[in-house]
Amino acid sequence: MKKILSFLSLLALVLVIGACGDNEATNVDAKKEETPKEEVPKKINVNIDVNEETTDGKATFTGTTNLPDDAELMITLTNENGYSGQTKVVVENGVFESEQFSNKGEAFEPGTYQVKVTMSIANTQPESVQKVIGEDSKSLEGELVEDGEIGRTVSYSKDFEI
Repeated sequence: MKKILSFLSLLALVLVIGACGDNEATNVDAKKEETPKEEVPKKINVNIDVNEETTDGKATFTGTTNLPDDAELMITLTNENGYSGQTKVVVENGVFESEQFSNKGEAFEPGTYQVKVTMSIANTQPESVQKVIGEDSKSLEGELVEDGEIGRTVSYSKDFEI
C-alpha cells in the first residue's frame, strides 16, 4: 500500500511539474507573437518627370513621381541671367503641381531656364514618408538619388526654353 501511495504521489508531482512547464512555454510563445516585427521598406528606384506650361511668359510645372504621398519637394527655377525662384510642393497620388512662376509678376524674358526638383534628407520629411523611404532614405535608389554630407537627397533637373 505504501508503494502505491508513493507511486501516486510521484505521478502527481510529475504531472504538476509538466503542467507548469507547458504554461511557461505557452507564455513565452505568446510574448513572441505580441512583439511586432519591424518591416523593411521596399527599394524605390526613384523617378521624376516634369512638364512645364508657359502662359503669357509665366511658367507652371506639373510632375509625376513614384515617391510616396506627402513627400515634400522643392521646385527651383533659374536662368543664366540670375533669376531664381522657389516653391514647395507636396506629392499626392504620384503627382505634384507648382504655383505660377513669374518675374516679379511680369513675363519672363525669352531664353533658357532650368527647373530643378529636389527632396531633402529623410528626417525633414513627414513621418509617413520616412516609413516608406526608410531611415536616412536607405530605400531610395537610382540615378536621381545623391549621397551628401548630411544625408541622401533626390535631385532632378531639366532645361527648357521660354
